[in-house]
Amino acid sequence: MIKLIIKSTYRIIGITATIGGAIAFLQLFATQEEFALSLTKKSESNLVSKSEGANKVTILYNNQKVDAIYRSKFTLENSGKKALTKDFIYNPITLTPNSGARIIQTTSKQSETKVIGQSIMIIWDLLNPGDKISFEVTTSAPFSPTINGRIKEIPKVQYRDELKDPRRKAIIQGLSVFWLVVGSLSILLIIDAVRLLKHDAKLQALLSLSKNTPENSIERRDFVANAVALYTDYFKSAPAFLTPNEFSKQISLAISGEGKMTVDALSIASKVIIDYGMHANLYTLRAYAIFYAPLFLGFCLVRVAIALI
Repeated sequence: MIKLIIKSTYRIIGITATIGGAIAFLQLFATQEEFALSLTKKSESNLVSKSEGANKVTILYNNQKVDAIYRSKFTLENSGKKALTKDFIYNPITLTPNSGARIIQTTSKQSETKVIGQSIMIIWDLLNPGDKISFEVTTSAPFSPTINGRIKEIPKVQYRDELKDPRRKAIIQGLSVFWLVVGSLSILLIIDAVRLLKHDAKLQALLSLSKNTPENSIERRDFVANAVALYTDYFKSAPAFLTPNEFSKQISLAISGEGKMTVDALSIASKVIIDYGMHANLYTLRAYAIFYAPLFLGFCLVRVAIALI
């Protein structure tokens, strides 16, 4: 029962890592649009505001009288697969307050943003996939922008307010945890494959026992003893599922009786050794993890990085 549980668990790990890696690979190429722009409101903070009954208090910011000062952080990202040059801009993207807020100031380490009246205009020369334009807006009230502009191949700029969309944020965090789990399983598969292949010489010695034994040169009970000794040595070193006692039972049943090891007995013994010394331990599936598990791990790490951005 314990052996069955362990084997079933390993199969689940392998299948989960395989499916997860395949999904991650497909999502990297299937979910992203050719041309796309996304504007994200990352944060908003109230720097100062008048309290009730403070009518005689005057707040000045850049020589402007205000009742409150809010600062919001935004990011415009090329979320598509292809670059966007300045030739894509038919009408620049503009952000205009729609909540009665007044724009006091905008700051950015980049030069793509300009304030024109009560609108913020965003332009660029080149936006490669994944490039971002980050800026801060200081306003007299909470800032929820109306987005205007016309960009070739992009009918609408996707807008997301991280402060008002906790459900989406929770989904992103959930996806990140899921891919981290799948990536961890891939690491376990890699470690298991390395441990298995490290002791491959001992397995090959067991598998070649029948081939290297001449017919009628050894008693059956002595052959079984040699096979069990080789498997026991392998079991002590490699992470095998089948115990030496179970292996001994299977090979003893297959070539029971007295007498020498004939051609037929050697053939039967060879099949039993392959079935119970190799296949029962899921050798092929586990050994090939040295090739496919790193690929799945790479896809998972990329998917987690995308979800966390």
